[in-house]
Amino acid sequence: MQAFRTVQFVALGCLTFGSRGFRARKKSFNPTALDIDLTGKHYIVTGGTSGLGFVTAQQIAERGGTVHIVCRNGAKGETARSQIVAQSGNDRVQIHVCDISSLAQVRRFADEWRRSGLGIAALVNNAGILVNERRVSEDGFELSFATNTLGTFALTEMLLPVLEKSKDARVITVSSGGMLTEGLEVDDFDGKGLSNAKGIDGSKQYARSKRHQVAMTEHWAEKYKDKGIFWGSMHPGWAKTPGVESSIPEFYNALKGQFRSAEEGADTIVYMAVAEEVLSLPSGEFFFDRQVVPKHLCAAGTRYSGTKRERLLESLEGILKEKGFALDGQ
Repeated sequence: MQAFRTVQFVALGCLTFGSRGFRARKKSFNPTALDIDLTGKHYIVTGGTSGLGFVTAQQIAERGGTVHIVCRNGAKGETARSQIVAQSGNDRVQIHVCDISSLAQVRRFADEWRRSGLGIAALVNNAGILVNERRVSEDGFELSFATNTLGTFALTEMLLPVLEKSKDARVITVSSGGMLTEGLEVDDFDGKGLSNAKGIDGSKQYARSKRHQVAMTEHWAEKYKDKGIFWGSMHPGWAKTPGVESSIPEFYNALKGQFRSAEEGADTIVYMAVAEEVLSLPSGEFFFDRQVVPKHLCAAGTRYSGTKRERLLESLEGILKEKGFALDGQ
């Protein structure tokens, strides 16, 4: 079954995930969807110092928005800030040092934000990591799970009270088409069943965490459907970013001629975060190139029940409770 999924995924990717696919679908985009003044609105972009996050932050700044880049490395953050300010002419770009894999740092950032009294026009959950050896977070969790799944879940839940009070708030979670190759894992969060000579099959563990993000988005959209928040996950396509080049070099080198630019990959992130027409689209869906797309490959055996999805969320909530978090941002 895994081989069948992989063949489907690569075939679909070669047809649609690259730059050629983006250019073809761009012809149907609303050309004025991003012609919008974001002055006075605050946007949080995690992992905004390079790649898709950097481009997203830059494009929001170019439209007048106040951008809050959440990053692990303060020096890289300041470099990114200087570049964005210079390119956009907008100095309303702020850096917040926070490692999303650290629950303590996530809690600190969320607490500080809530005390600030600022609203949130959009939270862009972009920070992510793919590691090809077994590494653990300071909380003792496998690093991809700690960052992509648990940290993203904790940050979003902690900021929920602010999102509720912000008019037409949005939460955009940057997933990956790689999640199409995996079902919903609800037991082996640390990837113990993915052990290999390097310690772990990092690509499969990453894909599992990206499937988690899609399931979390579904959960949020249903649980908080009356809160006035738009929830969406998305696939940026095969985009040229430093993270992709370093984490999956063999795959990148084999197909880099087809890869789209970071700007093309970030287009749908920006669209979902700022375009007015997005608010009329269904919440909780998976987006690619500004369209809602299927969350599963054909006959791939990756579909899951609502009951199984809730097992995932109950497990995440249980971890946070053990770490002293109260839920729903309380």
